[in-house]
Amino acid sequence: MGRWTTLNADPRQEWEGVLWYHRQPLQMVNSFSSPCREETTMPQWLSRTFYRCQPGSPVLCLLHAFPVNSAMWEPQLAYFAGSRVSLVALDYPGFGESTPFDFEPEIDHYARRVADILNELNVARVTLAGLSMGGYVALACLRLYPERVNGLVLANTRAAADSEATRQRRRELIEEIRSTGSLDALIAFHLKQFFTPDTQANRPELVTQVAKMMASATPQGVIHALQAMAGRPDSTELLKQCSIPVLVLTGQADPLIPVDEASAMAALAPNGRLRVLPDCAHLSNLEQPDRFNSELQAFLSEIW
Repeated sequence: MGRWTTLNADPRQEWEGVLWYHRQPLQMVNSFSSPCREETTMPQWLSRTFYRCQPGSPVLCLLHAFPVNSAMWEPQLAYFAGSRVSLVALDYPGFGESTPFDFEPEIDHYARRVADILNELNVARVTLAGLSMGGYVALACLRLYPERVNGLVLANTRAAADSEATRQRRRELIEEIRSTGSLDALIAFHLKQFFTPDTQANRPELVTQVAKMMASATPQGVIHALQAMAGRPDSTELLKQCSIPVLVLTGQADPLIPVDEASAMAALAPNGRLRVLPDCAHLSNLEQPDRFNSELQAFLSEIW
């Protein structure tokens, strides 16, 4: 089991901004009041996290998809900005503005990094919402820290381990990146999965925004994530034994997670429920943000 360590944030104060967290020392940047203090040594690792913490409020932690970053959650961060919800959205190592791992991680290492960040924000219990790879990380958190998770949102993701065909596709992408040093093939492949043809044709600004997010990832971070996803354990038994509320969200036109598979996953959890969002593919929170936010809000209102 994982271990949640001493917490540094003051739970009595409302605070908002960007947390820059690394092993030694801790650097915190509050975008509204405190300037970033100068460091004389480079951190061993650095992680960017957006947060809005309110004393005594429930906490929603948003775990992003592969190979984008926490900026994908902008519609949700904006939607919940005026609510009583405390929000956390972090970049995985090697994505956004977070430095890659200096070793080859397993999916549990991403979950432990989430725990590190939540510890610094003084979060004792949390509702996790993960999309795609974010769902894998959320399930790893549930396995490692079950006493800390009070709700689970699994969007456009699966509990099962990779099939051999999916592992092979990940290996091919890794070899492409290693041989060319470029993410172009990865970006082209994922853009076709992320959005419906209608969105690709009629919302070029959204497609461009997501392409830029993918291009900002480090090749090392992408390779690490591909390896971790390929090697992750099957979590179907974990869901069967899970007593907390679970919301499964998926897109009607998601080419990666068929509706039947999402429905079967929701049925695994004793307290699970399925919501299918129309007219969207894999990045449902961006393609249909209003519907996504509405379903998420309804679920949170029910469990909190």
